[in-house]
Amino acid sequence: MDGMNGGPSMRDGRMAGSAPTEALANARRTASDYASLSAQEAFDAYAAWFGRTRAATIAIAVLLGAAAIYCAFRGWTAPYFALLALIIAVGVMQNVRIGRRFQGLEKILSEDCDAAKYRAVMERFAARWHRRSTQAVVNLELAFCAYSACDVDAALEHLSRARFRARSFQWIRWLDIQAVCLHEKGDASGRDRALVELRARRGHLRGAAAERADMLIRALEVSFVSHASWTPDAAAFMRDIVARAENHLNRVEACLLLAEYELLHGSRERALLWLDERLLVPMVPRAARARAELLRRLGVDGAENLSAGN
Repeated sequence: MDGMNGGPSMRDGRMAGSAPTEALANARRTASDYASLSAQEAFDAYAAWFGRTRAATIAIAVLLGAAAIYCAFRGWTAPYFALLALIIAVGVMQNVRIGRRFQGLEKILSEDCDAAKYRAVMERFAARWHRRSTQAVVNLELAFCAYSACDVDAALEHLSRARFRARSFQWIRWLDIQAVCLHEKGDASGRDRALVELRARRGHLRGAAAERADMLIRALEVSFVSHASWTPDAAAFMRDIVARAENHLNRVEACLLLAEYELLHGSRERALLWLDERLLVPMVPRAARARAELLRRLGVDGAENLSAGN
């Protein structure tokens, strides 16, 4: 996903005719743990887990703290510092567990593609927890919800309320959504400034975070140029996203771009294959709108079920 070219079969900008079918066969459909729950039920489940985990962490920290005080009173230096280190480790592990649990909630949008439910869950977060860092994350997530629901003005409003530590990866996500919103509004200069800042912040990242940032930057570069000028390398990058996408939302976005690429540079039949409902459903409102527009350009009734590309 970092802009590398595909193998020999992906180099000429024309996939083998079976590529959309292969993508359908290889697509990973992993619903979130909250797929069958309402927004209130999803929030309540998370809040209950958070309460239990927080209480257990506090209890462990108190016990370790009491033991550390006893060691200090007895003059046992080594056990005292070991217990302090354990207290810090417990706090770090708690933050890791919270982050992983929150990622499970994010799947309501990235896997279930239910922007309305995710927005409702995040609004409950905003009402329940008022820490500045929590509010910043919630507003960033609400920006993604608004963009997915085709409301770029609301997305930009939420971004204006979100601020993070200087080197937080959240700034990469913030700049990503700002750039696409400004692009849609026709603000080319603002979009390009966001992209320049995104490239600058990427320089501070290492490892997996740097690779994710590279992928986001490449995806923005591909989407911002005139689609009529897309090259075979751009198509190869889109196919790479389909093959390696971390979630259904990203995979659907790449499939829609490939459908447009085929519409402009390839074949109508292959474009229809990339619009197969079995490959795309579920979709956020933005993706559904893009699919309907592509079907219109292909002369197909948007209400038709295009399974198998018929």
